[in-house]
Amino acid sequence: MNNCDTIKSCRLCKSEHLNTVISFGPTALANSYPIKKMDKEELFDLTVLKCSNCGHVQLKETVSPEKLFSNYLYASSDSPALVNHFKEFAQSIKDNFIDNDHCKILEIGCNDGVLLKEFEAITKSKLIGVEPAKNIAAVAKKRLKAEIISDFFNEETSENIKNKFGSMNIICANNVFAHVADIDSLIKGIYNCLDRDGVFIFENAYLLDTIKGLYFDQVYHEHLQYYGIIPLRKFLKSYKMDIFNIEKSNIQGGSFRIFVKKEDSTKHAITSKVQEFISNELDYKLYSDATFENFVSKLEDLKLNLKDLIDKIIKENKTISCYGCPAKFALFSKFFDLDDNIIKYVVDDSPLKQNRFSPGKKIQIVGRKYFYDNPTDYCIISVWNMAEAIVKNNKDYQGKFIIPMPELKII
Repeated sequence: MNNCDTIKSCRLCKSEHLNTVISFGPTALANSYPIKKMDKEELFDLTVLKCSNCGHVQLKETVSPEKLFSNYLYASSDSPALVNHFKEFAQSIKDNFIDNDHCKILEIGCNDGVLLKEFEAITKSKLIGVEPAKNIAAVAKKRLKAEIISDFFNEETSENIKNKFGSMNIICANNVFAHVADIDSLIKGIYNCLDRDGVFIFENAYLLDTIKGLYFDQVYHEHLQYYGIIPLRKFLKSYKMDIFNIEKSNIQGGSFRIFVKKEDSTKHAITSKVQEFISNELDYKLYSDATFENFVSKLEDLKLNLKDLIDKIIKENKTISCYGCPAKFALFSKFFDLDDNIIKYVVDDSPLKQNRFSPGKKIQIVGRKYFYDNPTDYCIISVWNMAEAIVKNNKDYQGKFIIPMPELKII
């Protein structure tokens, strides 16, 4: 595979009837984080498509996973909100699905082990994690007793896992289900590893929330898929798997937690939540062309509103910083045209990112101490889905916070 290929057919239903929703043009990889400002970054087109056959929303471009994930600068444990989220997640799984100490749990894309660590604290289950980023997998190996496999999960690796550990009672995949181009191989691997009455549980940003909330910055090269329930359920059924429950989560601005079983399992009854989600999508006309045309139009309004505010602040000779340099920041800064002529620096609490530069616009990334020692008059909360926690944790900041999305607010 080249560094980037483009798809000719839908990743779920294989239809060739794909329509462009929006093209953001050449964009930096979301986790590039150059060490030096003069470091050259590769740019790849970023185009959102919608399948007119099944409705699935996806990226046109597929950047090689080795390029994206082999060395990764995102550690889940750096986010207190995510740590708390996964603590709740682990407890919920234990309460509902773990009834003995002989349970086997596999996590696909375990990152630095933030979820597995919570399972270790509350259960004696056998724990296995798969993480393709070697640097992050090494962190997980140091902090956990769990078996950590540094590799990509697919049909082939699932055979190795099953041969070594047997069938899994629970398989988790949090915020990784959108990252996989060959979703067929992933599902075949999950089906192969899962016990007959086992449960596959995954979390992902929810397309309906993304469209409603104008969360365009969830689009980046790692996020190949943008899932709604109707196309996803149809796809899973083609592999003899069925969604039996869905829960909403406010993490990442709006996510779902989906519970999947093998079709021939009678252990888990399908709840009314599944039809409720489907009905909501139909009522909203989620898969209609008009819905996406309206989405793009509202994005342009969002851009103009923030630009007008920034122009006003600059005319007053006031300074601006940003808080949060997540993967979303690559498109966020490009779309709103925020460079170091406008933004003095971007604050991030992750030591992995500090003293580097932001993807694309190459704005200096600093820690919180620098933020307090060199305060700006305004600070745009670029990690808008964590805005409440950031405001609460930075009460000593004397300037004003700007929350740009989903509605422009000044605090």
